[in-house]
Amino acid sequence: MTKGLKWTLRKLIEELRMVKQQQTDAQQQLSEEQNARIVQDQILTSKQKELEMAQKKMDSEDKMKADMSDLQARNKILSETLSNAENEINSLQIQLHSARDAVGEQNLILERVQRDLGQTVSEERN
Repeated sequence: MTKGLKWTLRKLIEELRMVKQQQTDAQQQLSEEQNARIVQDQILTSKQKELEMAQKKMDSEDKMKADMSDLQARNKILSETLSNAENEINSLQIQLHSARDAVGEQNLILERVQRDLGQTVSEERN
């Protein structure tokens, strides 16, 4: 082989080594980028789950607030109903006491009339 051919062959072998090294470096960089992408996807998935959980919590809190508002409205209505019922009971108790008093007075009058009638009948027999 001639010197020129040897030199060309060495140059080609050196270029081949450089190309192989570049290929190895590129594959390594690609592998690192793929690993980084996997980590990014895991982080993204984790963040999405956190967002979903936060949304569910907010929805739950919103529902709880709505339920609380409904319960407060029902409580107000029930309190008003109870107050009205208590007022009605008080009114009926007053009417009952008045009716008892009236019946008591009528009983006294009836007893006097019966006594007077009994005396009158007794006097007429004598």
